[in-house]
Amino acid sequence: KIVRTLWAGASGEPAALVSQLIMGAGKTTVVLPLLALYLADGSQLLMQVVPATLLTFTQGVLRERFSSFVPKAVYTFSFDRTTAVTPQLVRKLREAEGHGGLV
Repeated sequence: KIVRTLWAGASGEPAALVSQLIMGAGKTTVVLPLLALYLADGSQLLMQVVPATLLTFTQGVLRERFSSFVPKAVYTFSFDRTTAVTPQLVRKLREAEGHGGLV
């Protein structure tokens, strides 16, 4: 149900959509890969922001899911509020978007 709700919200007019799931409900292992499969289509940038403690786990899950059957690149960028947005960073993000990758 949550995947359908988020999928429908993402395919309409741009709007804010917030949903809360409890720990262990499959956000990283089920919901994110399914949404990424649909949303990371080369026409929009799909970006997931995770705390440092979940970065390695999330990278592993996404790389496992998108390494063979439906290949998608998984890009990792480390930045914060003080990071300068350089032309090189913008170029990398546009490359990720154009290839249907996940950031």
